[in-house]
Amino acid sequence: MMPFIFRYPISSFMALLIHVVLGALLVMIPQNKVEVMKVSLVSTEDSVEEKTQSENKTPHMKTFAVDSKQIQLQLEKIKQQEQKKLNQHRQLAKQTQAEKKRLVEIKKKQKIEQNKLAAEKRNTLNLKKIAEKAKKDTKLAEKQRLVAKKKAEEAEKKTKKLALEIKKRDLKNKQLATETLLQQEMAEEAAQERKLSKAKDMQNLKEVYISNIASTVRSNWRTVGRVSHKAECTISITQTPRGNVSSVKVHSCNRYSTNLFKKDAEKAVYRSQPLPKPPVDELFERKIDFIFKP
Repeated sequence: MMPFIFRYPISSFMALLIHVVLGALLVMIPQNKVEVMKVSLVSTEDSVEEKTQSENKTPHMKTFAVDSKQIQLQLEKIKQQEQKKLNQHRQLAKQTQAEKKRLVEIKKKQKIEQNKLAAEKRNTLNLKKIAEKAKKDTKLAEKQRLVAKKKAEEAEKKTKKLALEIKKRDLKNKQLATETLLQQEMAEEAAQERKLSKAKDMQNLKEVYISNIASTVRSNWRTVGRVSHKAECTISITQTPRGNVSSVKVHSCNRYSTNLFKKDAEKAVYRSQPLPKPPVDELFERKIDFIFKP
């Protein structure tokens, strides 16, 4: 709280104080000393009285002069006191200003300290969050490590068990590596045989498939003329996946094949559509060639 400073104009205060002092001194002067001079020309007694008054007047003036000096001393004293008070007021004002400045500095320092404490609090919270997260991460990592360790131990057990089994097999047969190689060769040979067997089977199925088409065409063959049983032509058919015939070409015929035989063979192909489907889809071929005989 700022201290209250009394400010009063010095000149007005001094004038008021002088009047107060003068009034007090006048009151202190004996009333019988203050008399009014009276002049009378009528009687001697009045002259005597006037003389008496004159005589009494001189001491009164002397007393008044002494009182004026005292007043001057009092005024000087009061002036000194006022100057002292003024100096005190100035000193107090300086102290007040310094105190105000000090309070401002204290407030600034308090503000800085509050900001610093707030920042430290935020940093503490952040560090706490980071520590909690790190703790959780560490806990999770430890859990994962234990799971991985358990899996590794299980895998190691399986590996040891497998190694033991391999060792037992090694004890039974020291030539395990050679046998393994032999088995691989045998497996490759078996695979090759299976491949060849499959190819052979597919070829047989293809032959059966083409034979079915040829049989179907032969069953739909019609002729009105005489044809040699030795007649023979190669028929090339282009078909769709549904077995519909796109085109037919009769060619490579022997000398027993007449034009009528060729035309009847072509008609037989068209009568046979849709052509028989293959046993498996992978045997389908858009273009098929087969030998046609009556």
